[in-house]
Amino acid sequence: MNKLIYHIKSALKPRMRNIISILSLALGLALSLVIYANIVYDKSYDNFHNNTDRMYVVRAYYIDDGQEDWGSNIPDIVLPTFLEELPDVEAGTLFRHGGTLYKIDNNDVTIPTICVDSSFFDIFNFKVLKGNAQEDFKDLSTIYLSQSKASELFGDQDPIGKTVINHVGNERVVRGIFEDIPNNSMIISNFGAIQAMQSMAQFRVRSGWYGGDRSTGVLTLREGITEAEAEAKIQALVDTKYDPEKAKANNMVIQYRLAPIADTHANSPDVVQRSLIMSILALFLIMVSVLNYALISISALSLRLKEIAVRKCNGASSGSIFRLITLEATIHTVVAMAMAVALIYVFRGRVEEYFIPINVVFRFDNILFILVIVPLIVVLSAAIPGKIFSNISVLTLFVRGVDRRQAWKKVMLCIQFLCAVTLLSLSGMMLTQYSYIFNRDMGYKVDNLIAAQVNLESISDVDKYCDAVASLGCVQSVSVSGQKLMSGLSGIGITKDGTMLFSSRHDFVNPTFFENIGVEFTQGAMFDRSSPNAVVNEMFIEKMGWGSADQAIGKVVHTDYGPRQICGVVKNYETSGWVTNREILPLLVMNIHTLPHEGPITGTMNIRLTETTPDNLDSTKKIIQELAPNNDNLDIESYVARREYLLYDFEVYVVGVNIGGLLILIISALGLYGYISSELQYKHREIALRKVYGSSIPSIIMMVYKPILQILSLAILVGVPLSYYLGNMVFGLNFADVAPMPWWLFVASSLFVVLFTLAIVVLRSARIATQNPIKAIRE
Repeated sequence: MNKLIYHIKSALKPRMRNIISILSLALGLALSLVIYANIVYDKSYDNFHNNTDRMYVVRAYYIDDGQEDWGSNIPDIVLPTFLEELPDVEAGTLFRHGGTLYKIDNNDVTIPTICVDSSFFDIFNFKVLKGNAQEDFKDLSTIYLSQSKASELFGDQDPIGKTVINHVGNERVVRGIFEDIPNNSMIISNFGAIQAMQSMAQFRVRSGWYGGDRSTGVLTLREGITEAEAEAKIQALVDTKYDPEKAKANNMVIQYRLAPIADTHANSPDVVQRSLIMSILALFLIMVSVLNYALISISALSLRLKEIAVRKCNGASSGSIFRLITLEATIHTVVAMAMAVALIYVFRGRVEEYFIPINVVFRFDNILFILVIVPLIVVLSAAIPGKIFSNISVLTLFVRGVDRRQAWKKVMLCIQFLCAVTLLSLSGMMLTQYSYIFNRDMGYKVDNLIAAQVNLESISDVDKYCDAVASLGCVQSVSVSGQKLMSGLSGIGITKDGTMLFSSRHDFVNPTFFENIGVEFTQGAMFDRSSPNAVVNEMFIEKMGWGSADQAIGKVVHTDYGPRQICGVVKNYETSGWVTNREILPLLVMNIHTLPHEGPITGTMNIRLTETTPDNLDSTKKIIQELAPNNDNLDIESYVARREYLLYDFEVYVVGVNIGGLLILIISALGLYGYISSELQYKHREIALRKVYGSSIPSIIMMVYKPILQILSLAILVGVPLSYYLGNMVFGLNFADVAPMPWWLFVASSLFVVLFTLAIVVLRSARIATQNPIKAIRE
């Protein structure tokens, strides 16, 4: 026991090499653990339900001229039909995203909401703490709150029976409380974790097989029914609902397929790609940390010669020396692991912002990772120095400087530099891609353009709202549209003689819309206030097979809203809700004043400000709220902020790689510091003699740096192409449009590593380079 205590004290002595070894291991372990936990978390989505192995998301596939596209939402009539006519389907539910803005006791509150049917809690095993979901959600006025949100809003009061007002002014009665939904579930919203559920009873009556209201559908198959068997029967049923002659004539096939719910998130392309890159990053971190530990141990060989020599002279065998080194590595690794945990807690805010909740990091399955990785690190970090120390002869130990193990040290230093150069170059590529996507032209101007979702009492209110907002001095122009830019426009069928030609994106806007968002006409002009005409984009012309835009003017197209005559053609602009894809789809825009709708309607005001400042936003919000009381819960969003939100997942990706690259560079720097210290132990007399013969301080520093520069050059030659390959692999799967990578980006990242390592050499060797040479020779 006393011997063990002695070894522990020896391993934890505040020597510089011990401090550097433990710190480098701690940094690598901390980020590796967070990355591993994040990967495991991504793979755990929706695997906690009772019948996960029998739960499937229903997807609609559209195969047009051999091109396949699919959507996650299906017409609301589809799933009830499956339940009614297919015995293999045991149960099913529909849900869709709802609003977020409510009023409680005249106070505005934000509550991310979904609309669900009465079967929702039968499919998903989220616990209902109060209420009868089967009955409650048949009532349109029902709303359920999450346990945490109910507590936040009503404190110790019983929330059952309380009334809240939704964003369109309708009353909703709290009839139930449900347990908070885990974050690793598909039941999420664009505004955070779901905190409320409303009844979606009103949507079921407005859907047909060819369109209408759409929702996400999830079903459970009966025991023993395979996915392939169910899909075959589903497709046979679907073929009876769609006209096969129309499908054949239009070269379009409509299919419904099943996706296992546990695979929906885990096997999505972006998650698979993110897991791959993050796994490589974690591997780099562990590898660099271990090699750095071994490098420092080998570099400190000259400082431990006498200790090892005395032990061998006292009868210590090679095995006992190896065990001693392994014990030291174990102690250092355990201390480093404790320090890594402390670092994670200190930076838990950043961990939760860019990765996962802090409590998830230390779940049991992640603790298993620690139990596996720690012994592995001990073995790897102790193997090389332990082997070297145990095999050195006693004679060598007493002859200073005979055995420097340069090959081992150079290989390990080269690998560390290789990882650092690769990740820093990859970081630069990712930042370039992010900046390119964020700033690229989407076909309309987003600068100082904001969106306000407003509740109009009728279509006739459009002019009143536009005139009131336009009267503000901070407003350049105003328009109204049915849907928000960057949110993805809904589709509409374009037909001819009753035959479906294709699906086009569509929207209802007022006459100032295109001028306001900065989209130019290539032919014709905008419709006036009372005109039933329509405007299309260039892609619509191409899809119709018309030769040019001027041929389209005056033509009539048939839609679900009746015939529309084309009066103008605009340039293509992006209508997708994902800024990662440069997707241009056919577009048909109609006059909002001719919308066949009576009563209240929700629309989007697109407002271009002279400058997007808090004061201007407040002024705009105030005047809209004054127009109608049901706009108290007004949500105003900058389109620039919207773009930032849509790129957030990739931003997290970029941040993770940047942090990893920086940590690897720091760890490599610690290893380089130990390497230089070792080299200076051997070269201090040579340096002194060079100074005696007139060598300058810069020439002495370059003498020390030259072998490091040679190692670094090899790392750059391999690391830069490797980063280019990894970057293109990532971008190719996540972006339809990839930024051109300038040559200077790779030169800059390589030069940064060169100058960074040079600075370390200068700092470490400056003292001995400026030391009195006579004193150095006497030492």
